[in-house]
Amino acid sequence: MVKLSEDPLGRLLKIQGIERWPYLTEITMIQSSNYPMSAMSNPSTDIFGSLNYLEYLSLDIGRLWMTTRDISQGDIKTSSIGIPNLKDITLEDLETIRKYRPIALTISKTPEKEDEDRLASILQQNPSITFLRIQCHLGRYAAVINLVISTREKMRRSRGRPELMVLRLLDTTLPGSAKEAVLEKAGGSQYLLRQLFGSESIVDVNFDNASSTIGIRTDLRSNQFKSDDPAVRDFIRQFGHSIITLVAPGSFSDPPAMLLDECTGRLTSSIVHLDITPTSLTTAGLDAMNRVINRSKGLTYLRLTLKNMRKGQQLEKALLLLERYRDRVTSVHMSDWYEDSCLAKIKRVLPDRSRFPRLEEFSVDCINWDRGPRGTARQWIISMISAQTQPPTPPLKVLGVKIHLWPQDWEAVINAIDFSKLQELHFDNCNFSEVQLKLLADRITGSKTLLLPLKLLNLKGSKVEKVDNAVDTRAMIVRIRQRAPQIIIEGQFKSLQ
Repeated sequence: MVKLSEDPLGRLLKIQGIERWPYLTEITMIQSSNYPMSAMSNPSTDIFGSLNYLEYLSLDIGRLWMTTRDISQGDIKTSSIGIPNLKDITLEDLETIRKYRPIALTISKTPEKEDEDRLASILQQNPSITFLRIQCHLGRYAAVINLVISTREKMRRSRGRPELMVLRLLDTTLPGSAKEAVLEKAGGSQYLLRQLFGSESIVDVNFDNASSTIGIRTDLRSNQFKSDDPAVRDFIRQFGHSIITLVAPGSFSDPPAMLLDECTGRLTSSIVHLDITPTSLTTAGLDAMNRVINRSKGLTYLRLTLKNMRKGQQLEKALLLLERYRDRVTSVHMSDWYEDSCLAKIKRVLPDRSRFPRLEEFSVDCINWDRGPRGTARQWIISMISAQTQPPTPPLKVLGVKIHLWPQDWEAVINAIDFSKLQELHFDNCNFSEVQLKLLADRITGSKTLLLPLKLLNLKGSKVEKVDNAVDTRAMIVRIRQRAPQIIIEGQFKSLQ
């Protein structure tokens, strides 16, 4: 690998002699922002044509960067292009972008009104772009989406099917590169995506290949998200009927719920995946979301996150939702409940999984451990997680037990787990210790199933992280991996550092 940096004379000398190194496989060039991109890296130059073994090329001039691994005998077939700020791009840069045949384009700063023509021009000149990623302020979401939709439609009518399949809008809290690293690390795991995402928002606009139809996936857990923000109302009013995935956080309140009700009532609902935390919804907001859910004929995933149930109105809300959606809910997460009386009321609606025929994910946690329902919770948790045959209920795929339990309660809970379909197991932020890890390893290795589908064991914040005995901990993890070879184990283990 050769890295060519800022020194102009040294750079020129190295570039002039680079063709003498025909076996180079990687080149990284970093130039000053006023350097002409075409002079540095014209794909038709003999310099790259002589490098038949080149596998990776990275060029960065500050206002524009390019990376590619799609090179054949020095010829760049496709690339990924990044533009920090559309305002800095020159006409010469536009031509250079076209020569690099981009399939992915990243824009790091919000496109303002005056940038719209330039963005449209880049898309029209580069029909090979399949993935467009823009770091964008929430107030510009609707305008940018409309611009990309209209530009893509013009391309479709004039040139046939355009390649653009996904527009991804990230909020402005994190740099785009950092957010993309988060998404890449998530590797498709919904849990990891949620954990790594934190409170950042994302909107994916997915385009249909053969038409102008769109589908929107949106996660509104963002510091930017405010229910009374005109930008939020505008986004939902325009695109609510196209939303196929919606993550609605605790700040999701009556106004956006009613707007979603209004637009789906007018244009129907496309929602397939709904994750809702109804903390801020009143009865009117809950009724609005109920109508949205009833219109969502294609809904296959419904997650209820029920918080603050020590408060009377939140507990009543939880009971209402559990009863109302027991035939459709696929995921239930409960947190912040303390008193035995609260648990007794929940058990009347949710005694086990038999009344919830589609439930595949169940998680319970309690922040205040000293007041948590230790012994009283054991039998209920066992009823929820164990295999159920009367009537037959699908095995859980995701299970979280994040409360402090007595050792005998942990043993009973671990022995009750049905591993036949379980993919994620969460014992984070609780008193799950090395003793329980050994019980878990014994339980897994004693399973009748030769290879288990378990992909994630989350032990972050548990007592296992503080264990000093590296040999025993490593041995137990090895045993677990033998029966669950795909597993990722999350946690900062002191004994394994």
